[in-house]
Amino acid sequence: MTASANRHSAIVLYSDASSIQSHRVRLVLAEKKIEVELVEERPWEKRMDYLRQNPAGLVPMLKIDDVTLSDSNAIFEYLEETFP
Repeated sequence: MTASANRHSAIVLYSDASSIQSHRVRLVLAEKKIEVELVEERPWEKRMDYLRQNPAGLVPMLKIDDVTLSDSNAIFEYLEETFP
């Protein structure tokens, strides 16, 4: 884990193995050596708990502390700004 990642209490990535966008986010996280908890989410199941966090119900979704991002481009931008 990088030094800057130590500032954050929990980093969770909700993803699906069949999602190319999820793979892209996982690659960026690995490149930046950011350890995350991976949660396999099946968006077609439309779980209410997941939909409360992410009304669009899409993957990937990244949660860092109080920040929730559900668009891969927004995730990339946030990671670049937070973990340069």
